[in-house]
Amino acid sequence: MRTYSLPLNECWKAASRLSDAEKLQLIARLTHSMVQKEERRKQSADLLDSLYGAWHDDEYPDSDVMNKILREGRCVSRDFLRI
Repeated sequence: MRTYSLPLNECWKAASRLSDAEKLQLIARLTHSMVQKEERRKQSADLLDSLYGAWHDDEYPDSDVMNKILREGRCVSRDFLRI
C-alpha cells in the first residue's frame, strides 16, 4: 500500500470540495483503516502473548537439571581435554 504525505491544509481544501456522501465515504474509509491498524496491532500482541511459555513442558526437566544430567553423563572431563 502506498502512503502519501500531504500537508493537512491541502487535504482540508480537497475534502471541502467533496459532496456530503463522498465525505461520509471518506470518513468511513479513514475510520476503517484506523480500526484495521489497531486490530493488527492487537493480533500481533496476542500472538506474542500466546507464544510466551510455549516451550515450557512439565514432561522435560528445567535447564539446571538438564545441565546436571549432561555434566554427569560426560565420559571425559574438561581437565583431560586441556592436555
